[in-house]
Amino acid sequence: MDVAETDVGVTGGNKTNRIKPAGRWLRKTRLDELPQLWNILRGDISFVGLRPPLREYVERFPDLYSAVLQNRPGVTGLATIVYHRHESVLLARCASAEETEAVYATCCVPTKARLDLIYQEHQNLCFDVDLICQTVGGIFARQ
Repeated sequence: MDVAETDVGVTGGNKTNRIKPAGRWLRKTRLDELPQLWNILRGDISFVGLRPPLREYVERFPDLYSAVLQNRPGVTGLATIVYHRHESVLLARCASAEETEAVYATCCVPTKARLDLIYQEHQNLCFDVDLICQTVGGIFARQ
């Protein structure tokens, strides 16, 4: 079976060995998001907003995502800044795809959706600028 066919869902500890050092560095520095700048220029996404969820979670949790998906997606957002590190720790502990899926669906999805709704309620230019500054600051702090 092709790796692409079996490598679905979120990344957890069970996929650690498939990520090469260069990819790990790109993720750590968030430079893997640079291609998204093209999507921003095209107007498909904004710089600040919710991170687009995988379709399978939108279909699995339609009530949860019906309100969240009212906003345009973005490269960074409140859930990314507040929850990224905690999510990474939770998923790194997972030893199988099934465990990764269970942890993501029960812990990460609801928490990130709540944070996206908080962003939605308080969205304004000053808040967006603050989130952009926190994102940029976080990138430099990791290096």
